[in-house]
Amino acid sequence: MASFAEMRIQRESAYYQTVETLGQKAQKKWQAYESLLCGATDVAKVKEAYDKVKSTLRAIQQASKEFYNGDRKLYKSDLRYLTANEFLEKLKQTRLQTSQPTPSWLPKSKELYASYKTAVLTVNATLSLLKNPGDLPLQALPQLQIDAVRQYNECTAIYQNLQSVLNQGQRASILGADGKPTDRDDGEPTEQFFTLSALTTSLEKTQRNFTDAFVTVLPQAGFLEKGLSIHYGAPMVSERQRTRKSSITALVPHAKTYPRYREIRGDGNCFYTAFVFSLLQSDEGKGAFCAKLQDDELTPNSKHASQDILNKIVSDRHYAKRFWQDNNAMLCLDHYTRHVAADWMRKNPDEIQLPALADAAGLTIEQYLENFVLTMGVEAEDPVKIALSRAFNFPTLSLNLSNGLEAPSHEDQVSLMTLARHGAHYFALFTTST
Repeated sequence: MASFAEMRIQRESAYYQTVETLGQKAQKKWQAYESLLCGATDVAKVKEAYDKVKSTLRAIQQASKEFYNGDRKLYKSDLRYLTANEFLEKLKQTRLQTSQPTPSWLPKSKELYASYKTAVLTVNATLSLLKNPGDLPLQALPQLQIDAVRQYNECTAIYQNLQSVLNQGQRASILGADGKPTDRDDGEPTEQFFTLSALTTSLEKTQRNFTDAFVTVLPQAGFLEKGLSIHYGAPMVSERQRTRKSSITALVPHAKTYPRYREIRGDGNCFYTAFVFSLLQSDEGKGAFCAKLQDDELTPNSKHASQDILNKIVSDRHYAKRFWQDNNAMLCLDHYTRHVAADWMRKNPDEIQLPALADAAGLTIEQYLENFVLTMGVEAEDPVKIALSRAFNFPTLSLNLSNGLEAPSHEDQVSLMTLARHGAHYFALFTTST
């Protein structure tokens, strides 16, 4: 006859085996539910799959209760019970409101999502051809570039339409037909498993990455043909604002020294935008930029357009006051500025410990520059900030609003511009009403 200890071990073994088997079943059913939820419009099938996952997770919890003889304190501290409970909560957050008809926005969003993915692939194929034209005739490139811009704009239009439909879905999930809050939670039209708000956020990130890749290859997109431009969202530089009235409390103590500031859009290019805008506010800065444009070794796609923009800034005082409102112009200038920084870093690697930076990232120096300097949308690290200021020979003071620390790019010279950072966000500060 088995001893009490042996019986306890056998009971524990049977419990663990039961829970493990149920866990494996729950995982398979969860995957089947996800797959069905992503592509199905048949609510009944989705509800059936939902119930199968739920019953299996409930079975795990019931096994725990029986093993601990209903002792609430014990089974509620069991990891297996807690894991099942956690997945039940996740399942609850994904439920379809099966008592309601399929929401009107859901089929439309699925259709638009599929169109958006196709449009992105089309643009990316054109960009790949532009980066590696191979045997493509040289005279065909200008038209291919124009085609890429038009494809990009078509893709962006689909994205904006999709976002609009998803916003309707978000409103529908918050307010019922009577306009009052409801607990309704709808399914998603994606291949992956998202809540509605997470899908919206993911789409925004996808569009940002897609746009960054596009303007890295075609920074001059807005200057290829008259009337042609790309949509790049909100202005990259804000209107002039009074520091002492700023809603950013960390800025206010600096109001006496810097009575005016401009906020820079946080899109990964923000340091370059702040630098370029500040640089072009003075004759010295315009001269420094003009000098760099004469460098024959620098030949990025943005060079000729940047030269045209600078010429217009110098010759047209009205344009000089509003050039920063044109995102297409700012993107082009940012792109050229990135190449100026990378060029200086290649020629002065030891001053910023470039070999060590590349080695730490497991990259060659060229790969490091390509990934962290030349790609649009990638934030500037401290070595890049130093490189940029020294490349233009334009002393810059970086002010960290979080801790009040100041970092001048040129220790022995008076700074000619001040850029403030608050978290990952940048501001151009001015001692005058610029």
